[in-house]
Amino acid sequence: MKKTPNEFSRSRKMTKGDDFKSAIKKGDKQNFTTFSLYSCSNGIGRARLGISISRKVSKKAVIRNMLKRIVREMFRTRAGQLKAVDCFFKVRPTGYAFNRFLFKQELIESFCTLAKTKPSRGE
Repeated sequence: MKKTPNEFSRSRKMTKGDDFKSAIKKGDKQNFTTFSLYSCSNGIGRARLGISISRKVSKKAVIRNMLKRIVREMFRTRAGQLKAVDCFFKVRPTGYAFNRFLFKQELIESFCTLAKTKPSRGE
């Protein structure tokens, strides 16, 4: 099967716990209404994605999985524009019904910010 440049393969995922910890400790943090984004540069040469959605966000796995799919799809389509950076999304619970439109708008805003700036810390 031929690989496409916008494919979301295993090499694009943060898989080790140390990767998540270093993104939180060393990375720049951006707070949004529905999530926090931790980003730090890596020495791998490509952007990687990590997602954390607790059961507090929604008790329904269907909702949590939908949010993960949305984040992955946004990352997949914009990974070519990003520098060598680890992106860790920590979705936070809100006190009201989850707004998918607001979530997507904030994701677009966060990826635009990441594409323009280089994380100052990391490695």
